[in-house]
Amino acid sequence: THIYTIHTGRIMVRRVFGKLAFFSLQDDTGSIQLYMDAGRLSPESFKQLKDWTDGGDIIGARGSVKRTEKGELSVYVIISLMSDMMVEM
Repeated sequence: THIYTIHTGRIMVRRVFGKLAFFSLQDDTGSIQLYMDAGRLSPESFKQLKDWTDGGDIIGARGSVKRTEKGELSVYVIISLMSDMMVEM
């Protein structure tokens, strides 16, 4: 069974490796890693996450809880939301 969760917070660290991206997200309760895979998000959503986000931005994400190959607890993102100030007009 999958456990789903929703998190919002500030991007503290952003790492993009081709079709994978890892964001460290922090809020007032702590921090968690977002794990994004281009194969799980729509191509446009993944491209927007890579092109329009920077450290310090506030985003929200929904996904299943999982551990990465290195054992870090992460949210395996299926939907992400960016604040209005990051969306091009």
